[in-house]
Amino acid sequence: GGTVLPMKLVGDQAEQAVAGYLSRLGFELVYQSRGSKGAFDLLATRGPVQLGVQVKRSSLPLRFSKSEWQRMEADARRYGWEWTVASVEVDGKVTLLDPAKARRGAGHTLGASAAIENVLAWLDA
Repeated sequence: GGTVLPMKLVGDQAEQAVAGYLSRLGFELVYQSRGSKGAFDLLATRGPVQLGVQVKRSSLPLRFSKSEWQRMEADARRYGWEWTVASVEVDGKVTLLDPAKARRGAGHTLGASAAIENVLAWLDA
């Protein structure tokens, strides 16, 4: 697996769970993103790919206001990152979600149908 920086740098338990999950998938480095004061909590790198991750400690579905969603889209564009949302259940189960599969309405909702089965193949697509 990859390297996960000391937990005091990564943040809360949900962020730690996602960092460990991505590290086990082969991401070389997972750390609190430079945009952590912005839209994303973590930045994971794998080769040339940079993945911004918004971490939510919550069961599915996850709901975002339009402004929250626009901020994630804008930050990803600005930094040149791919991006995803991670749901961390109470039991520590991590699910990565595809933003392109969000249901749009008054806000944006990501449910189980947005789960990414294989994040590496998803990034390659």
